[in-house]
Amino acid sequence: MKRKMAWIGFSYLFGLFLASFFNVRQNIIIAVSIFLIAALLVLAVKNARELLFIVSVPVLIAVCSNVTYTEFFYNKIVSYNDKSISFAGRIKDISEQDSDKVLLTVKGKINEKTNTELVVYTDMTDMDYYDTIEFTGTVKKIENSVSFSSEDYYKPKGIYLNCFDAKNVKVTGNSFSIRRYIMHYRDYLFSKINSILPGEEGAFIGAMLCGDKSEMSQSIKLSLYRTGIGHIFAVSGTHLVIITAIILFLLNALKLGGKIRFIILEAFIAIFIVFSGASSSVIRAGIMLTVVFASDLFRRKPDTFNTLGLCAVLLTALDPYLIRNLSFVLSMSGAFSIGVVAPFVIRECNFKGRFKSLKKNAVSLLTLSICMLPISIFCFNEVSLISPIANMLLIPICSIALALAVVVAFFGGLSFIANPLLIVAGLGIKLVLYVASLLNKIPFSYVSTGNLYLKGFVIAAVIISAAALFRYRKSVKNAFLPVIMSIVLVVVGTTASIVIDRDTLHLLLLSDKVSNALLLYKGNQAVIIDLYGKGNMSGAFENYIEQYGIRSVEALFINNKNANNVNSNYKEAIFVDIKNSYRASEGLSDDDITFVSENTELDTNGYKVRVLKDGGYLISYGEITVECSKSIESSLFDTNVKILYDDKRLLYENTDVSLSSDKGDAFKIALKKNSNFTVRRLE
Repeated sequence: MKRKMAWIGFSYLFGLFLASFFNVRQNIIIAVSIFLIAALLVLAVKNARELLFIVSVPVLIAVCSNVTYTEFFYNKIVSYNDKSISFAGRIKDISEQDSDKVLLTVKGKINEKTNTELVVYTDMTDMDYYDTIEFTGTVKKIENSVSFSSEDYYKPKGIYLNCFDAKNVKVTGNSFSIRRYIMHYRDYLFSKINSILPGEEGAFIGAMLCGDKSEMSQSIKLSLYRTGIGHIFAVSGTHLVIITAIILFLLNALKLGGKIRFIILEAFIAIFIVFSGASSSVIRAGIMLTVVFASDLFRRKPDTFNTLGLCAVLLTALDPYLIRNLSFVLSMSGAFSIGVVAPFVIRECNFKGRFKSLKKNAVSLLTLSICMLPISIFCFNEVSLISPIANMLLIPICSIALALAVVVAFFGGLSFIANPLLIVAGLGIKLVLYVASLLNKIPFSYVSTGNLYLKGFVIAAVIISAAALFRYRKSVKNAFLPVIMSIVLVVVGTTASIVIDRDTLHLLLLSDKVSNALLLYKGNQAVIIDLYGKGNMSGAFENYIEQYGIRSVEALFINNKNANNVNSNYKEAIFVDIKNSYRASEGLSDDDITFVSENTELDTNGYKVRVLKDGGYLISYGEITVECSKSIESSLFDTNVKILYDDKRLLYENTDVSLSSDKGDAFKIALKKNSNFTVRRLE
């Protein structure tokens, strides 16, 4: 049987992915079921016993790995939830939250016995990478909230607890740490690039080289992701290929032996992994390049599919939760698409004649985009439809700019080398940003993924395509029609659902202990009502605005006497045009914020918003009405839905829902003009 490592690796990944949706008890049942089913199939099917064994055993081991890790490691760590602890360890990462507070990632022991990583907030700023740190405090389990999915972000990174009240913090500097010097050099290069190229061009190059996007504006990042080239910031294969290519050129010029070249290359790969923050994507790329160079050293032909299978096992062996890490999923999927699927399609196309290389590149990028589209729909709020064109036009320019930055890094950022090279690189990036902004303006250049039926249509299309490719695995041409039909299914089905939904007004209610805010949208226009006027939900609203394809906010209502700061928060967080800002309370504000008095009514896209007294609102759409009031005592109308934001209650159809959850609440209310309404809680 060929490519056993590939079958083992991807079967193992499937088992981890399956197990990630269930708890320990359920996974034990799944493991027993897999064992029994596999045993029966091995006994019944004689001709495929080897394949069944190679596929079923890794799946079974993966499920058992999840159970073991959860029971003996994860549960042990989260058992400290809401308890006072002492901690001693090292500082892995430092990021500034504001001028007098920092966010640390630390690794060490709780109460001198349990190894773990923590997220710690502290106002002590005199510290460095890999310093020794000790503190006491109360730790809490990281959980998703209505404003940010913290658990989904940190858990795949192996971080399960945070500490907001670190006390008795003691930091001791260490005399020597190679990793610290690498991190200092990264920070030095990042500062050097941004000093020579202040502005978006320097921030772009710094993000490509160092993986630090902190200097990039959100609007530029959004523009690049909508164009489909945002992956250039994920430090991985492209970066390592450029670096190793430069090193190989220098080593070949020195005519060094194969073993010495391999050792030097591996040293640079290890240094760059630390330099880039040791993300799963760059580690995956490092492993693959190591296998390629080792194969050359031992005169063996490398196989991308087998190498990816090996990477899958090595990267997830010690942390099965990595399977839900977005960087890992995209890295593995992209490598599989470009390294396994694309070469197969190119071989089937059998290009000849002029522009053969250009045709191969075009097909490779198109294959990558098609393969990554279903994954992107489940991972992101928006998906670019012009990524093949954008990648062909812009990624070569980005790669040249990155190569110039790598040369600057090799020569220590010396000014007489860095200045001319970075200026040339900056001109290229300026062109990239300009073209990306033009591509963004093309109608339907990107689509939002918040459509209720889109993911269902995509799953159906993937099943149809996979079945067709399996059925016609010896000829891609015969599978072409079913694949195209599945794509048409997604487009037609999603378009039909949008047309059906065009007469529905959606209300999104976000609530936590200190905030209540409403997003009303119909089509691609929206209205925001910040009931407490604090602006805490502005970042959360941006995610939903992207997800639901909203192109403009017609009005922003702020219940705050001093609405200036809140208005600024929304304009910084939301990357669509806010046409009008209103202050629904007496007070002072800038000229661009209009005071609206009681009983003022706004008519937008067929629905009406009326300002009531004491921070209340009446929303009407046809015969359906929603009232927002502070409490049941201040309620004025008999409406279909009542939002009592001081009382923390949502009332509808004899249902009384409390809005006092620690993690916050999110509800979506759909109103049809002369029909009915539905209310559902969002996860």
